[in-house]
Amino acid sequence: MATAGYNTLGNEEDGSLDLHEAVEIRLILALAPIWLVDASEMIIIVFISPALACQWSLSPFQEASASTFIFIGMIIGSLIWGVASDTFGRRFTTVGSTLSILIGGLGASFSPNYYSFVAFRTMVGSGVGGAHVSIALALELLPTAKRDGSDDDRSYLLALVQFLWAAGVSLTCLLAWLMMPSLGWRWLLAVSTVPSLIVILCSPVLSESPRFLAGKGKMEEANKVFTLAARMNKRNSPGPLKKTREAEEGSLRELFAPQLRLLMLLLFVISFGNSFLYYGMLFLTSELLSTAVAGDPCSQMRGQDYLDFFLSSCAEWVGAIFTTLAVDRLGRKWTMFFLFFLGGLSTLTVIFTSHRPMVVASLLISRACITGCFQASGLYIPEAIPTTVRSTGTGSCNAASRLGGIATPFIAQMLWRTNRELSILVYVGAFGVAALCAIFLPRETKGKPVQESVIQWKTDKEEK
Repeated sequence: MATAGYNTLGNEEDGSLDLHEAVEIRLILALAPIWLVDASEMIIIVFISPALACQWSLSPFQEASASTFIFIGMIIGSLIWGVASDTFGRRFTTVGSTLSILIGGLGASFSPNYYSFVAFRTMVGSGVGGAHVSIALALELLPTAKRDGSDDDRSYLLALVQFLWAAGVSLTCLLAWLMMPSLGWRWLLAVSTVPSLIVILCSPVLSESPRFLAGKGKMEEANKVFTLAARMNKRNSPGPLKKTREAEEGSLRELFAPQLRLLMLLLFVISFGNSFLYYGMLFLTSELLSTAVAGDPCSQMRGQDYLDFFLSSCAEWVGAIFTTLAVDRLGRKWTMFFLFFLGGLSTLTVIFTSHRPMVVASLLISRACITGCFQASGLYIPEAIPTTVRSTGTGSCNAASRLGGIATPFIAQMLWRTNRELSILVYVGAFGVAALCAIFLPRETKGKPVQESVIQWKTDKEEK
């Protein structure tokens, strides 16, 4: 099925209307809580697992599965919400996935037993798996570059996402420190749903992506977005969008067209590596910082343990700041390569020292590097995939990423406890493979407009 294309998104070149000026603040206020809760839901299991094991007398396998099921939910959600976004729209899917997080989070906090808890956490995971749609929504409302020629807004958007992720990790550590000793895990889970509730309440101010609307041939609805933007900016509307070309409607089959096959394969490997390495560094750090309670599931974490977790989260701020500065100077590809390479070297040094502070320092450097890789790839992936399959493609990459999250506990926890050197070599190898994949990515997206279709993507690549 063919749908009409469009000639412009707000006349970005002549500056008659800057769509991003009208929606940027609303986007930040409405979508920022999603990016906070994404991090919170991933780190919170570290704090509540010992309490669950004690209260419900869980076996080690059941305790590990409590975190595994959220990744399974994220794989399901990444695929379902990605396809739904390219079919029904970014706004609808953003609200739907957030509602899944809210209901699942509250349900888990009231769970009477382990099995209902796992079911609700899987629901949370499915919602978190759709968080990438909010990034696609924001990305498609931003221009390639500012009119004054400074760094493009897309890199700052993804920097904001990463800073909010780091803030979510740090905030969750502080909340766990304050609430777990006195109020327990149920209150911590309930409070963690507040950002999701904020998104639901703010959803009326969200606009649908005009790129999505135009790509579906809904020119009248796309024009309404620009009319609203013009009114908010107190400027004249640039006039109705015009149909200038025919573009095929996106599909899962299109995602694996010959033109995109190499790109998607490399992105799948990088996405798997990102999650495998990020959570690997997190779990390894946790293993080192939690030795005081090891072997006794009913012992309480001490204040120093919470403080150590909080301080370790500072590495993510370092990685986010560096990547923000690097992606518009080195480019997306070379930033990823440098950080993967440096992270591998830092992780390798763990083999050659048994001095605990040195091991922790090396892992924190690695954690900063992989945090930056997450940010750079999070910017590159939606930029590189054409609009017609952007959410489907991004969701598929997220699914590959979650597979890495499922696999890494077996290395960072089980293998680490029996053969530390081998577990470190596995992570070093993963850093190396991801670095090579970054080099061979077929195009650099820095400063380039996002492509609307596979045909346009191929043409842009050939003209490079």
